[in-house]
Amino acid sequence: MRARLFVVLPLALVALTACDDQSSNSAAAPSAPPPPAVDVAAPLAKEIIEWDEFNGRFHASQDVEIRPRVSGYVEAVHFRDGQMVQTGDLLFSIDKRPFEAAKSRAVAELASARARYQFANQEVERGQQLVTRGTLPKATLEQRISDRLVASADIAAAEADLRSAQLDIEFAEVRAPISGRISDSRVDVGNLVSGSGTTTLLTRIVAFDPIHFEFDMSETEYLSYERANRRGDLKSTRDGGTEIEVRLPDEDVWSYKGRIDFVDSAIDAGTGTIRVRATLPNDDGFLLPGQFGRLRLPGSSVYEAILVPESAIVSDQSRKLILTLDENNLVQPKVVRVGPNELGLRIIRKGLEKTDRIIVNGVLRARFGQPVTPNEVKIEPWPNGQPGQ
Repeated sequence: MRARLFVVLPLALVALTACDDQSSNSAAAPSAPPPPAVDVAAPLAKEIIEWDEFNGRFHASQDVEIRPRVSGYVEAVHFRDGQMVQTGDLLFSIDKRPFEAAKSRAVAELASARARYQFANQEVERGQQLVTRGTLPKATLEQRISDRLVASADIAAAEADLRSAQLDIEFAEVRAPISGRISDSRVDVGNLVSGSGTTTLLTRIVAFDPIHFEFDMSETEYLSYERANRRGDLKSTRDGGTEIEVRLPDEDVWSYKGRIDFVDSAIDAGTGTIRVRATLPNDDGFLLPGQFGRLRLPGSSVYEAILVPESAIVSDQSRKLILTLDENNLVQPKVVRVGPNELGLRIIRKGLEKTDRIIVNGVLRARFGQPVTPNEVKIEPWPNGQPGQ
């Protein structure tokens, strides 16, 4: 009986030792983790127009300094500072009395000249009869004819003086030459203003409906547009057919639309740029001359572009890569050539097909040639063309 106990105990110890070894091996060899999860989508294929953007400022379509055409004392100011005025509105009244007196003198001078002419004409008619009878020398008749011509010229001069006096009376009422918003009055009632030599600035009127937007385009950009126009890809910027859009610094949407109506005749040799002007409607007068804005104009015709989010693009030194998945969900990089932003996404010009599956989120978790767990999503353009808006 004692011998059996000695045999059983060693066998039990061996069994316990074997169980401990199996447990240790199980803890030392855990199962492999699953492939990392990433968001995967097909590139967005969409018909778009590429836009080029420029900074510029608004300018009045008309800007007029109001100055008097006659000298005198201001009798009245007929507008409120900053109000809207229409063409022909009375702005200032200058004392007319000196001009009315000058007109009266001109009327009297005209009457005197006409009387002299009438007398000279009668003298010529009598002289012609006397010359025919031989009782008046021919030289005397010629002198009377000359006097009549002088009297006729005096009438013309008197009529011109009268018209000048009438114009001075008219110019004593300073009226708005254009419609627009008037500035403040630079003179008060009783001030003496000058209409000759160094004229007096009375006020200023600016018209901003329509309003102009001016910006500078580089020589390279100008050549690009001209070549595209000659190929028939874009409309000429000189014939008024190029549509543009403008937004203000505090706006995310392109609120204002217009057309390019002027391209300068020469490139500035100092800056290498050419001045371009667009015209926009401004019915409500919200846009003011001097305001800063951003303009965009078509840089291409309509075409189908491939677009991806910025998060899908990886930089590798000087190259741009996009991580794609093959049929086995293995990561395969593709070298691409990127274009500008559009609709909040990046245009891919080369290296990607619209049937590819690309990683749009989680690129840092992906490794070249390694599998991933794809979560299928869809790429959507941003409504305002601004990511996160």
